[in-house]
Amino acid sequence: MSIGTIETAPPRELVDVEASPSPPASLNPWVPRLVLLAAVIGALAYRWTMRDVVTGDYRMFLQNWYQHLASAGGLAGLADASFSNYNTPYLALLALLTYVPSVPPLYGVKAISVVFDLVLAYFGYRIVALLRPASTWAPVAAAAALLFLPTLAMNSSAWAQCDSIYAAFCLGSLYYLLRDRPWAAMALFGVAFAFKLQAVFLLPALVGILIVNRQRLRSFTSLFAAPAAFLAMLVPALIAGRSILSQLSVYPAQMADSSAANVGARGGSSASASLTANAPTVYAWLGGGDTVKYVGLGVAAAVTLAFGGWLLWRRRPLSGVQALALAATSTLIIPFLLPQMHERYFYLAEVLLVLVACVQPWFAVPAVLIQVASTGTYLSYLRGSNVWPLTVSAGFAAAASLCAGVLLVWMCRPAPVTNPEPSPPDFAGDSRLC
Repeated sequence: MSIGTIETAPPRELVDVEASPSPPASLNPWVPRLVLLAAVIGALAYRWTMRDVVTGDYRMFLQNWYQHLASAGGLAGLADASFSNYNTPYLALLALLTYVPSVPPLYGVKAISVVFDLVLAYFGYRIVALLRPASTWAPVAAAAALLFLPTLAMNSSAWAQCDSIYAAFCLGSLYYLLRDRPWAAMALFGVAFAFKLQAVFLLPALVGILIVNRQRLRSFTSLFAAPAAFLAMLVPALIAGRSILSQLSVYPAQMADSSAANVGARGGSSASASLTANAPTVYAWLGGGDTVKYVGLGVAAAVTLAFGGWLLWRRRPLSGVQALALAATSTLIIPFLLPQMHERYFYLAEVLLVLVACVQPWFAVPAVLIQVASTGTYLSYLRGSNVWPLTVSAGFAAAASLCAGVLLVWMCRPAPVTNPEPSPPDFAGDSRLC
């Protein structure tokens, strides 16, 4: 049964590709392609208008990293562990950029992220097309919405940040999990995690989907693909002369030093004192201190475990739409509850909520709310002055988290069983979740 457009229970069986309804034959297939091409061109033009924006992050960090790598001979500069607190896969991309000296560093750094904006939009298109095969325009709308999302455009083209890289690989991971290709899914998650620690926000959802849908042993063994892919991404720096142990110490060092956990804080003292680095989290209303910090960590862990336990208690597999909603909601609520977050840590949630909204329109509400919250914090950083108080953005983020959580519970609530059902399906043997 369903209420409005919100699913109350997963379907009895997974939908086969061949059995899925096809888009209307009367529509010229070139029309949506041309619209999508126009969206890509428009999005690139939109980003081009921000090409000359120079932020403090670029001047203090990215520019210096590029100059170090250029003076050290490109990839050979990866041997030095002292010049950057980022993991080496991203630094390897910067090193490759130094071999094209005709490209201004500012434009080159931004171009890397813009390329992955397009990769991210591609996987967004594929995910929505997978879950709504009968719709011609839903995937196009999803890709276009991502390309023009204000925070995504500002992140790559104004801020010169690289969140689109890890987010693109996270979307690829989710896409292949929905396609019942767990090895590819976990390998892409390993790549995402190699670029940014924040990819870990998606991990509870990925593991939860495997467990709740009672995957076969082969699916759980695919978890080994993640560390394998992660280690493979460290090979360029290893060849340059930086040890594996040195590279593995990057993320522990980031977590130990909250002011260095990611580029973007306005100051290390702010991150330490208020337990938020301009992030619209619950800590915008709370004071600092170790007690608040550890209570927050405990609450985040308790909420994650409690919801995971509830999903198991349902004894129902997740549909593809429910799995996508779970990923979106978890990547929103977890950073909202965690201390010492930065404003850009909601990036993945912003992306996933747009995709869910394209298949379940009610999720447009939390998608808009978190976009308002994050846009306010982005503009505050880029302008150097608050657009509105951080507590206001935190209010929007709180409303988004609450709304997404309620919608997810509504979608996943157990439905009355009127007829005996066969044993729950799993991904194996089916071409997709839907």
